[in-house]
Amino acid sequence: MKHRLLILTALILTALILGVAVAQNLSGTWVAKLQNGSILTLVLQEMDGQIQGTLTGNGVTLQLEGDSNGVSAEGTISSQTEQAVFQLTLLSNTLTLVISEIDPNTGEANQSTAQTFLFSRNSSSSNQTPGKPTPNNTVVPNPNLPDPLLGRFVGKDMTLEVLGGNGSYKGAITLAKQKYAMTGQGGNGVLRGQFVAKGSTFLFEARVKQNNMTVLLNGKTYALSRQAVQNPNASTKPGVSTPAPSTPSSSLPESSKAELREQAQYKAGTRVNSSQHGVSFVVPQGFKGATTQGITVLGNGRTDASGINILIFPFVGANLEDVYALMSKPIDYGQLSFSPTDSGSGNANRVMFHYSSNASNAVGVSVLGKGNGLSFQVIGFASNAALEPLAMANASKFSGASLNNTLQTIRAGFSGKYLFAYLYSGTTSNTGSFSSESKRQWDLCGNGRYFFEGKSESAFNVQLPNGGDTTGSAGGASQNQDGSNGRWEILIVGNGVALILFKDDQTVELHLLSNLDRKIPFLNGKELGSFGASNKCR
Repeated sequence: MKHRLLILTALILTALILGVAVAQNLSGTWVAKLQNGSILTLVLQEMDGQIQGTLTGNGVTLQLEGDSNGVSAEGTISSQTEQAVFQLTLLSNTLTLVISEIDPNTGEANQSTAQTFLFSRNSSSSNQTPGKPTPNNTVVPNPNLPDPLLGRFVGKDMTLEVLGGNGSYKGAITLAKQKYAMTGQGGNGVLRGQFVAKGSTFLFEARVKQNNMTVLLNGKTYALSRQAVQNPNASTKPGVSTPAPSTPSSSLPESSKAELREQAQYKAGTRVNSSQHGVSFVVPQGFKGATTQGITVLGNGRTDASGINILIFPFVGANLEDVYALMSKPIDYGQLSFSPTDSGSGNANRVMFHYSSNASNAVGVSVLGKGNGLSFQVIGFASNAALEPLAMANASKFSGASLNNTLQTIRAGFSGKYLFAYLYSGTTSNTGSFSSESKRQWDLCGNGRYFFEGKSESAFNVQLPNGGDTTGSAGGASQNQDGSNGRWEILIVGNGVALILFKDDQTVELHLLSNLDRKIPFLNGKELGSFGASNKCR
């Protein structure tokens, strides 16, 4: 069963009320300026999943042809005498082109020969503002903000050390335990650099959001985190370090305040507060919001490639282990299904995952407080890097969740109990009969473990028509048994209560609990067959 923590599809994104785009297009003219001053021009035309184009520079024109999904493409690039393969990736306003020779033995791309080029859309505008890409593929730094690029960033397969500032950077990049000197230009969280390895020049792009860095190199994305540094004014005990001060993020402007209420709509700039859950957030500029079942859906109302939706739902009771387990599973909205593209990153207070579907991307961020939290799900056809600023915005605040005591009461009420669900259906007519019976029981032990056993039976009998060799009747029966063990937890999500089963086989199952004031509660909207003290947990 796919993970549905967003309260069973968040009512299918509240029927996608704010409209995500349906397509993204790579068509157009793209320009790259090389270090030697040469200009490369890439002209692309995309249609019906196919892409064609030309790459022109230094008096040479190459032909491109391949398949595309709107945000990436791959195929062949050729002249009259030679052929290679290419990969295109659209990341924010930057188009990355990777060209590799074809290995004659395997027929596949030879990654050791890969060359990377960064393109921006051709523009004749000369009125550039700080932080915006310019036609020559550089970024004008904003002198009024601290530089988030400086520091040491460490990931599983890469380390990047960045020094300098004011648009010009130097440092070192480490790959496969080999360290190379790097230089670059940029600013305002965007670095476009290069380094030389084994006689070849490699280009890369790095983007920083708070203490997280994303590096795109040779068509592959690396996730890095800012490494903690020693605070010279703090204690110098061996092995003790303090985190580098995080770069202040520009808070979303607040114009008014409102309480989180059912069916309410919120204007941009409104700080929406949930006293019940002890969390609040600010509606971004350019977005409108509506709330149902304690879950708020925001969107910018666009139906082109810039269309973005944000789901914000408060939860109470999840610890860090719960959050990682829930966020690492596929997310099913019914009409849209997303699979995680990484193993997640974060710390004790924040966890982030990236997801993708056939047509769009999503970024999930959970921010944890004391016994409560706020989870963001940002969905759009833009790249993950373009979605991250909205998901990572430091607009959330925490206070004491008033449901903490209620949650403890609910958990205590289910601890050491069994839940038994029974379902029977059957039909009888002059042509035969059919019956189906299902019995399922969950035992929720006080030590946090659960045991599940399920059994189903079905039977049929068909009266055959008279005549010839077909007189009489035919029938059959089948049985099926199922079982699982694992860890159970009860969380409050939005305005609902959810029983989460973390199975030992690493899958996650969710059931909604309701009518908790009755002697026998409801499971997924239906009354249980029986509910009481468990014999298996004694």
